[in-house]
Amino acid sequence: MKPIQAIEICNTKRRSTMTKLMKSLAVALALLLSFQSQVQAQVGAPAREPWSDEVLHLAATLPIQDGGRVKPLSTYVGFTLLKMNGKRTVVLKGAGEDGEDFKLDPMSWFLDCLFYPGLASNYTCFVVQDTEVLKRVGLSVSGKRKRDTFSYNEIQSARVALFERAHQISSIDPKDMTPIERQTLALAHNLRDFEDLIHFLDFTRREYPVGGSESLREIWGGKERALLGGVLSEFDAFLAHAKEMQGAAMQNVQSPEVQAMSQLMAELGAHVEAGQSSLALVAPKLSKELAPEWMTPTDLIREIIVIEDAQDRRDAIGVLTGFEKLRLNVDDRATFKKELEALHAALIASPTERGEYGKIESEVAFYKNDLFTYALILFLLAFLQQCALWIMPNAAGKGAMWLTRSVWLFLSLGAGYVVTGIVWRCILRSRPPVSTLYETILFITAVAVIVCMVIELINRQRIALGAASILGALGMFLQYKYELKEAASAGDTMPSLVAVLDTNYYLAIHVTSITMGYAAGLVASFFGHAWILTKVVGSSWNTREISRMLYGALCFSLIFSIFGTIMGGVWANDSWGRFWGWDPKENGALMICLWQLLMLHMRMGGYIKNFGLAIMSILGGMVVAFSWFGVNLLGIGLHSYGFTNGVFKTLVIFYGIEICMILIGCGWWLSQRNKTPGAQPS
Repeated sequence: MKPIQAIEICNTKRRSTMTKLMKSLAVALALLLSFQSQVQAQVGAPAREPWSDEVLHLAATLPIQDGGRVKPLSTYVGFTLLKMNGKRTVVLKGAGEDGEDFKLDPMSWFLDCLFYPGLASNYTCFVVQDTEVLKRVGLSVSGKRKRDTFSYNEIQSARVALFERAHQISSIDPKDMTPIERQTLALAHNLRDFEDLIHFLDFTRREYPVGGSESLREIWGGKERALLGGVLSEFDAFLAHAKEMQGAAMQNVQSPEVQAMSQLMAELGAHVEAGQSSLALVAPKLSKELAPEWMTPTDLIREIIVIEDAQDRRDAIGVLTGFEKLRLNVDDRATFKKELEALHAALIASPTERGEYGKIESEVAFYKNDLFTYALILFLLAFLQQCALWIMPNAAGKGAMWLTRSVWLFLSLGAGYVVTGIVWRCILRSRPPVSTLYETILFITAVAVIVCMVIELINRQRIALGAASILGALGMFLQYKYELKEAASAGDTMPSLVAVLDTNYYLAIHVTSITMGYAAGLVASFFGHAWILTKVVGSSWNTREISRMLYGALCFSLIFSIFGTIMGGVWANDSWGRFWGWDPKENGALMICLWQLLMLHMRMGGYIKNFGLAIMSILGGMVVAFSWFGVNLLGIGLHSYGFTNGVFKTLVIFYGIEICMILIGCGWWLSQRNKTPGAQPS
């Protein structure tokens, strides 16, 4: 191979943006097998010193391009670990003081993967929902529960079979996959992501052949092999030597000189290829309009060859040697911190100039503050206080007054945390509060809680307070559940949107209004449950007041549902050139409007009374759930981007509970009617 041809090996392929596992499993298997012996050699790595807060913060605030947007490294790491482990911490059993379990935070886990891969390979960070997944690829799981966690070293003996099975499954439509097949594919994705992390710094570990010929040994001071930093320190001289050889020497491609140069370039090129699925931490120096795609560190090896500006080449070499210095000084924490500070400054310089770094620190703070967890705790405390009010034999007195005030305090703080979190997310992404299904959960929870609190201010029956605490807690539990699904599917809860969903004025009004209608519809459904349970258990609650609250929530929901549906048509006309196309999502919104109109007309016409209104409101909640999540499962139409695996089972459980509640209500109605023949219970 000719020297210049060897150099051009590193110029022919650009970084792919396709999904990591799906883009080329066959190539990935070959690369990963070549690395296996390196990991096994480090299994016995000693325990390391704890990472300091300063180091963790520096690493967390490094920018990375992932999923079409620039985000903090801590966001990427947190969701990667959440996807693998089902939570954002790794529990090391018996690793703490006195043999207690020790919890590892996401950034500490990530740094261990990079700098202590042998140690990290023993961390049980892979959650397997059903060990049948591993049994089917020939792995023994004796001593493990059906749902358990595994380390990389426990799985790697079956990794080839697992990847082969995942490659077969990948051709199946996601809607047609069995749960075991989905879990197999997810585990293969997670294993591949983990291997990308533990091999991220392999380009700094390998020694490259720089003494293959007399002229090369002369360039590198007589050395036979050198680490990447040593190679790059004399790379200008090497390139100059290659250009000199473009004459007669290139005619003899079998000469030792040409062969030595080709071998060096081939090994460098191999790391460029191996790093294609690595972390895109390096922003180009050009504007983001001219060069939107970021590079991995190994991409810089290719760039160094073609960069003409000497300063730019030195900067690129500085970044690569910066990673090498981190690895070489990892056990000297003071030096490591200094090198990380220098690398951090180098990596944020270009994003800052391109206007892509401004919100990194804010996003790190957003996830660190964990507002939605605090909101969940506050809603649960409010519910417990409300339960104490319900069971008090006497609802009057100072005790009840202070309990009521504490409920109001907890609900107000909880709602404040949710609203603050929603606003913070809007600022981070510069878009309306509702753009994804995950964001609808947050927004609907906030609206439902606030609506209930307003109703309580009007009604003063302490029933709406209970509704606010229950709906708030359920909403926060649901957002945690859905956050895990978003981590597995999109890798983030603030992803880049498809073009039709981004920066559209009519869409912002449509989704905000329609989700407010969803929220009020669910509040009305809750009051329907409260009405029936009050009658069935013989509670002292005033069912007439419950019906009034239900009616008010229903009217609120209808107003925003109709307005939101109309604005959806306006958006569709602006985006797709037609106001209405009988799309499943459009039909779902129309179903809510028609059902609520039917309820109100039947109530005003006397066809149903309070009991009928309660039953129909529960059915209305089922219609809202279908429009909210159910139609997305169809996977068809212009709104098919909302398809989410795993929701069907949850919806079936929800519908089962609602049907049972309706049957209980109908049973009570029939029993009352039999007691007084001819009477119509209300």
